[in-house]
Amino acid sequence: MGILESLKKPRVLITTLVWFFSVIICVICLSLLRGQVSLIITSLLMSAATTVWVFCRYASKHKFPKSAYGNIGLTSFFSLASIGILATDVSFTLYHEHQGDIKAQKRHHNLMVIFWNILYWGNITCGTILNRFFQKYWRCGQFTLFRRTLEALRLMLIDIIAFGILLGLCIGLVFAVFGSDGIIGLKTAFIMLNHVYGMLILTWLLGYGLFHFPIYIFSKSFRKFTFYKDVSKCPSIHEAFRESQVELYKHCNACRNAIKLIRSCDLNIKMKHQIDILEESIPDKYDDGIAITENDNISEFEINDNMAVNNRTLGRCRFKLMTAYYQYKRKKARWISTAERTCSNMLSLEDCNEIYIQRNKSSIVDYVKEIVRKVKKSTQPRDDIYNESQEENQEFVPKIFPKPQSPIRCWTIRALSVIIGIYCLIIVVTQCFLLFKPEYTLVYHLIRNTKIFVLDVILTLFFLISMIGISLFSLFTVNFSDFFQLVPKHTDCITMSLIISICSKLANVLCFNFMTLLILHERINDVNNNIFGTGFATFYTALTEVPFFGDYYNYILPFLILVVGVLTLLKFHTKMKKITRGIKNKTRDKDESQQNYRSLMNKKNKDKENEEITEKNLIRGQELIIKHIKKKNKLEKKRLAEEERIRKHEEYKAERMRDELEYQSKRRGSPCKHENSVSKTLKKQSTPRSTGKSANSGVDISHFLRKDKK
Repeated sequence: MGILESLKKPRVLITTLVWFFSVIICVICLSLLRGQVSLIITSLLMSAATTVWVFCRYASKHKFPKSAYGNIGLTSFFSLASIGILATDVSFTLYHEHQGDIKAQKRHHNLMVIFWNILYWGNITCGTILNRFFQKYWRCGQFTLFRRTLEALRLMLIDIIAFGILLGLCIGLVFAVFGSDGIIGLKTAFIMLNHVYGMLILTWLLGYGLFHFPIYIFSKSFRKFTFYKDVSKCPSIHEAFRESQVELYKHCNACRNAIKLIRSCDLNIKMKHQIDILEESIPDKYDDGIAITENDNISEFEINDNMAVNNRTLGRCRFKLMTAYYQYKRKKARWISTAERTCSNMLSLEDCNEIYIQRNKSSIVDYVKEIVRKVKKSTQPRDDIYNESQEENQEFVPKIFPKPQSPIRCWTIRALSVIIGIYCLIIVVTQCFLLFKPEYTLVYHLIRNTKIFVLDVILTLFFLISMIGISLFSLFTVNFSDFFQLVPKHTDCITMSLIISICSKLANVLCFNFMTLLILHERINDVNNNIFGTGFATFYTALTEVPFFGDYYNYILPFLILVVGVLTLLKFHTKMKKITRGIKNKTRDKDESQQNYRSLMNKKNKDKENEEITEKNLIRGQELIIKHIKKKNKLEKKRLAEEERIRKHEEYKAERMRDELEYQSKRRGSPCKHENSVSKTLKKQSTPRSTGKSANSGVDISHFLRKDKK
């Protein structure tokens, strides 16, 4: 019954239908078609289905434009399809090499080159160029398509200049290698620039994720620790959310008052269209349904006689409004994700209250005994004991408790963390061997030396998907910005476009890294000049011949991943801050004993201050969680009451319809029955329905009275 109820939701229904038909078509293709066509169709369908699932699960229903669906959808599709196409390219190339089928390899090679050109240039166009443009375009405050485009290009001017300088340097480096071949040089410069940028992102994300992902999974076995850690984060996250809500409130009222001021000055004739668009952009309610009240004291500007109100003035107001709205969406999404994660790991409020009452009863008895013991043995005055008891009562007393964790689940998580740790260790060792002998790695032996076609496809997909998953874990865990978070049904278009853009760059660099592990990133020719290389290698041939960034790629990327991973594991950043702070203190104070005493006292005071802050955060955090749960329960009760009211209203309408049908059928019968039915209906309707409205609901039944009177 739960599955049927969930299918009534539009998002779940769309996702289920898309995945159902995609799986059926893929099974039919794999069973009827042969060769790379079946795998290509399967990879394209799975990429499209995954993109639809991402939209249905994470996209917000407010302020998500159609251009966002188009650009983000194409970027996601190209990125995911490149993984499936790479698995097809590698598996069929190795299969044809083992079989010695030259003709089939030529057809496969030409087809793969076409696909790689489409996927790569589509990925760069949608994931880099259009992505940067639409991020400015969606927040732009102009009112027409042409002006919004010009404003977005103006905001991108710095990016365009920086990109032009870097592209010029890359073209100069490439021309020094290839000479005067302009087309190949320009293509290689674009690929190298995008490749270096993606490589820097990948080294940071993989370096952090490979060393911290097993630790993160292992920490999930200690539910109590992670639960209270999330509770302590709630006050700061909720405060940021409230501040963004206040900013949105200010900008909404500023735009409303600006519209009133312009209309009062009789300027609405010239700018009626712009004012209407600005008024439509102002949200009437917050996402939780609370109305944004009006405040006449907040104003954005004052119109004087000498001041010209033009499109730029109103566009600036609209730009600030859109920026505040997207900031509010991100802060709200982060608060909702933290609160829901805490509530999912928490007992119900009734169980928490019972545990709290039982603990307080036992603690009060022990506390009274402790006070009596102190009174008998201590020489302190009574007031000091009273003050001490007050301080003890101010300590953190938990009112919410995590769910008890079963031993089976606990040991399952720990076993899973060990397996993930072994896999991450294999990846680290593989990257280390890539510096010296790639043919000694486990990945090379499993894919190159085995002649099982299906195993090559599965291992390629598993390796690439796991690497992207570890990279996304690093992106979402570090939390250095509110932009990088995916919250179900609350992710705005700018946040999603940034995350999908990073995934597109990771996909290209990871594909190249995987090909270097298999030593398939170069073209391989046999004695008769028949190509047994991959289409991926043919597309990237020019890049492999570029000095340093091309031919030394298999040395640069693994080395940077290992360096970043070791530094983050040892917490190099925090240690360097302590060292530099100590050096500054030594240069300032010459007396070492006084300095040590001061540093010791500062450390004690700081530790005490941190403990007090943590306790305050825990107290405030559990209050916010309890308030969030009560508000959620209240909204749920309101929703159920509304559904019950609608159900009763529908039943009443159905009952009235049945009465009308009975009346019509009796009217077509004998006249005596008709008179009796009319008298009965008049008696029924003589009760408080004189206004023609039902007492229980707002259904208009005056037409029944008119028919009965006739």
